[in-house]
Amino acid sequence: MSKSWSNIHWSFPFIFSLVLLSVFFKKESATVKARKFDPDAGFIASPTKHAIISASSNPQGIQQVIDGNTATAWQSAAPLPYDFLKNKEQNIFLEKKALVSENTILQAAHNLTDGHLNTAAQVTAAAGIREIYFPINNQKLIAVSIKCQATKEIKLIAEFHSGETAFLGSYLPENNFELIRWQKELIEVRFIKISSQENFSVFEIAALSDFPKEYIQFNFQQPQRIGVLKTKCWAGENAATKTILWTSPDGQHWEQAAELNPDITTEQMVSFSERVVSCIRLEHTLRPTDWNKVYLWEVNVYDKNGPYGERPTPAESMVSVKELLGINGYWSWGTDQYSSLLGHDRGPKLYARVASHARNYHDLTWDLQHPSQPVDFSKMKERGTNSKSWLDWDREYEAWVAAGLTIDASLQFYNFHFCVIIRIQQSFGFQI
Repeated sequence: MSKSWSNIHWSFPFIFSLVLLSVFFKKESATVKARKFDPDAGFIASPTKHAIISASSNPQGIQQVIDGNTATAWQSAAPLPYDFLKNKEQNIFLEKKALVSENTILQAAHNLTDGHLNTAAQVTAAAGIREIYFPINNQKLIAVSIKCQATKEIKLIAEFHSGETAFLGSYLPENNFELIRWQKELIEVRFIKISSQENFSVFEIAALSDFPKEYIQFNFQQPQRIGVLKTKCWAGENAATKTILWTSPDGQHWEQAAELNPDITTEQMVSFSERVVSCIRLEHTLRPTDWNKVYLWEVNVYDKNGPYGERPTPAESMVSVKELLGINGYWSWGTDQYSSLLGHDRGPKLYARVASHARNYHDLTWDLQHPSQPVDFSKMKERGTNSKSWLDWDREYEAWVAAGLTIDASLQFYNFHFCVIIRIQQSFGFQI
């Protein structure tokens, strides 16, 4: 065998490598079993994992957002049509007092806004219009819900700071005992007036000044420096209009840190100006439709360096890119002629400019017609190989060596017929 062949490192990827791997793992099996896989190796822990967690609703599922599993989620309650009635952050009338006109008598007034649909206040008068008022103090108004028992039409009217009015709707006797909602976006509303020409009862009146919001809040046991949020916050199909990360140094004063897309089903990672906080809140703004609920799947925060920590200081490499790279090739580099015939801009001389290693996929069907034949490369110059009379590997590989490449050859058996592979197994005494 020529000098060029002595520089080649042979590998047998389809057979021998499997045998070697099998032997290795049998020898090292005790060591492998003793090791414990750490899926979070190299990651910085999020302080949300040890925070005190609360939710705007459904607190039973809050641990789902820190379990490390993006397939599990906290699900909020559905604010509409009923749950918002008892939520002070959503129902602007909850536990608020009503005003009455001079001739109107209001009994059990606290039942108007106690959040319960089964308790009622009675609105009566000896004569004239029965009227009650709910001050709003120039707030925005988007919806009003009411459950009544009426003998005649009950009118709902919004009066603005300017003195103008807007008719919201009528509650009719045929609506009795139903919770009816009117949605209309109004601004600078002074109060809502409810009136009828006959006595009536009101089981509950409630109102929204904005689209309902649902959130999860994390209270840290000590102040945390954060600047990156990594979360899966898909709210559900067309369920939310926006998702906001709020931060607070004291739990009282809140600042928006980032806005996310509630329609993205995969994880999102956003950066914001780094700050020291004692608590954070991830909040969905829901579309005001009945039975609409939202989800939060996973919430993690980090300092400005994110989940991988501070980047190490770069150091100059002692190895060049050329020394690192290798090229996968084939006989003649796809030119259908010996590499020794190729110029400086083709084949091994071309690739040797950027790589120090080359691997040839060496198909044994080029050397043998059958694997039972002896391998003889000593007379390739005169008569080629047993399979191809024209083939001289010395001539091919000498060009690779002359170009300065370190050569690996991967022997391939795949072109032999399957029955031949069986004979190889029998000859070598192992299974492929």
